Amino acid sequence: MRYIHVILPLAVDKLYSYAVPDEMGPLSVGCRVEVQFGKRRHYAAIVAGIKEESNPLIRTKTIVQIIDSEPIVDALQLKLWEWMADYYVCSMGELMIAALPSIFKLSSESVLMATDHIDEVQETDLSDEEYLITEALQIRQQIGLEDARLILQKEKVWPVLESLIAKNILVLREEMKNQYRPKHVEWLRLAADYDSTEDWDRAFDLLSRSPAQTDTLLQFIQHRGDEPQLPLRRFVALSGAKRTHINSLVERGILILEKVAVNRMLDTDLATRDAVPMDAQQIRALAEIQEAPVIKPIVLHGVTGSGKTRLYLELIREQIAAGRQVLYLLPEIALTTQIELRLREVLGRDIISYHSRLGPQERVDAWRLVQQGFPVILAARSGVFLPFQNLGLVIVDESHDSSYKQQNPAPRYHGRDVAVVLSRLHDCRCLMGTATPSMESLGNVSTDKYQLVEMPERHGDSILPEIRLIDLKGDRPLDLKTEIFSQTLLDQIQEALSRKRQVILFQNRRGYAPLLLCSRCDWKAECVNCDVSLTVHKYKNLAQCHYCNYKIIIPESCPKCQGQILRMTGFGTQKIVEELEQIFPGVSVDRLDYDTARTRSHFQKIIDRFTYGESQILVGTQMITKGLDFDHVAVVGILQADQGLFYPDFRATERAYQLFLQVAGRAGRRAEQGLVIIQTLRPSHPVFSWLSEGNYQNFADAELQERQQYNYPPYVRLIRITGKHGKALQSYQTTQLLIDRLRQHYGHWVSEIAPGRIPRIKNRYIYQFLLKIPRGFGNTAEIRRQLQFHLDWMAEQKDHRRVRFSVDVDPVF
Repeated sequence: MRYIHVILPLAVDKLYSYAVPDEMGPLSVGCRVEVQFGKRRHYAAIVAGIKEESNPLIRTKTIVQIIDSEPIVDALQLKLWEWMADYYVCSMGELMIAALPSIFKLSSESVLMATDHIDEVQETDLSDEEYLITEALQIRQQIGLEDARLILQKEKVWPVLESLIAKNILVLREEMKNQYRPKHVEWLRLAADYDSTEDWDRAFDLLSRSPAQTDTLLQFIQHRGDEPQLPLRRFVALSGAKRTHINSLVERGILILEKVAVNRMLDTDLATRDAVPMDAQQIRALAEIQEAPVIKPIVLHGVTGSGKTRLYLELIREQIAAGRQVLYLLPEIALTTQIELRLREVLGRDIISYHSRLGPQERVDAWRLVQQGFPVILAARSGVFLPFQNLGLVIVDESHDSSYKQQNPAPRYHGRDVAVVLSRLHDCRCLMGTATPSMESLGNVSTDKYQLVEMPERHGDSILPEIRLIDLKGDRPLDLKTEIFSQTLLDQIQEALSRKRQVILFQNRRGYAPLLLCSRCDWKAECVNCDVSLTVHKYKNLAQCHYCNYKIIIPESCPKCQGQILRMTGFGTQKIVEELEQIFPGVSVDRLDYDTARTRSHFQKIIDRFTYGESQILVGTQMITKGLDFDHVAVVGILQADQGLFYPDFRATERAYQLFLQVAGRAGRRAEQGLVIIQTLRPSHPVFSWLSEGNYQNFADAELQERQQYNYPPYVRLIRITGKHGKALQSYQTTQLLIDRLRQHYGHWVSEIAPGRIPRIKNRYIYQFLLKIPRGFGNTAEIRRQLQFHLDWMAEQKDHRRVRFSVDVDPVF
């Protein structure tokens, strides 16, 4: 009998021990085993350690079976998980949940699923036991029957569940996650009797009375070229042939249609080209990178359009030639499609993508390919969890971007920082590319932890855009009633359109308008579950909360005073598009935001339309600021520049500068100089002076000086602790108690209590505080262990255990 420690896919703080009879066969660390946890629940657990003996005083259960003959997780991955669990104050189980594709977390279970009505329920309508189950469902959306027993700490849970089902809070169904199905691609080829040129005449004779089928066959022969077969989808895309005509050719025995099982992550058809030659700046930067110590992370500071991607390509090809793997990280899933297409033009089939919007089958395909040593993986932040066998390079593109930080649920990790640790574990280079390095990265450069490589000029004939500041107080159109556009911006849009050029307009707010107000009284549309106003979505005739999804139909009159005039105040992307279509009739305007680009295909469709000139104006949120490259954009407009400058966050100025510069980088990326128009009500703000100078270092020096003066990163480390409860007083008192206990150890490092930026979300009242740790303090691990100790103590106290705490290390506000 052997004994193992396993990681369960649960938010539990410890590993569990099980026995493995020798007759079950060999077993390695990183393999999955099926274990019984509780009386009925079975899980696929990861083996974290093997030993020959167990504690004789503890009764150890025997595993049900060994699932894997080979590990699906290797020793370096487990080492990374251990570091993350310690640094980010989370459990190994939470890391397992985040890291593995869902199909690897097998279980046969009764599942309790939250309904759409769960966020509308009031705590006062629930018993204590009903509240506990509801809270668990709000956090995880679904839990197992055995989970419910563990939460309520009793076997008989059906009366509670039946009551919640009757209240339309949950539904119950059986779920079995145990299937993996390969993808099939349909291929077309000529039948053997018609495969040679000598036989084509006979085929066309058979089709003499079917001109449509004749044309389809001719198209197939032309597009097939020298290849024996062609993917059906590609043939239809190239020729426009109708499926009915193809089916008729198959029925006549002229074409053969067959399905072939393929890996979802590999293209079935791909043409490549040589990369453009590098310029002198790229060659110099490449030499600096190659000469730097491998273990020293590099910050590649290159202005937008400087050709960082071309430099990445050269480094990637070096690693492929050496037989090593490359991880290329991007901050947004939406970016992966366009960047992947650009890289595939040169790398061909040597690149795949990996992110959470892939289907579960696709994620398993990608995982297995990486485990087999696949060369290049383009991924969102979750790519750091992949099972690399021979990692030679980690690229973190747009490394300043806050999207690399996981917010909820745990583990709340930062993809950029984990990428640095990953590169050290694999003894390989980490390259962080950005036009606007974060203050944390520059702080590490100043202490010689990172090396800085700069690319201050745009590639080739491309010219940096002109930045023009517009004071909205004195530049409103006289003949138009608009709160959105200045006269200068409208004139420049008209001029660009007349030259057959394109325009990008940026507004970091989706929907139609952020406020719905009554003109007679003080009523405004507000969420019943959160302390926020409802955002108007005019075309759906809804006002909606973007936090809990509560929505109402826009009323015809004021619910309070019955007044007939309701004002939609402010503007989002929907309203901008509406006004543009009125001002510029006949011009095609597209919108790119979370509402229009919820899937990869929708995102790519909008990008393709703009790329091919089918739309002339693109209106978007920050989706349009990152990594997109368009040839014919002459004007970029930032419509409401003041929006992010006065956000209650010490990084507000840094983020605003980064965002403005990233948006500006979409203009004039070829030989023609672009124009960036920034509309503001506060043109005297220092950030606009720095932006106009175009000297990021001057801005960074001033920002770092202010951070040092007020003790903020990179000069201190921050840990944010947040408490949530359905009653405001309970949330406040319990959070304050935790502050008092921590102050006994860390004194003034612990901040005062403060309500959350939004004090109530989903009927949970939020209070939080910060733990500021000076950079010179070495033993931060001990601080995190002390914090975990006090959180565990709070969870055991009857009066406080219902307050849910979350810990966010290095938070992004």
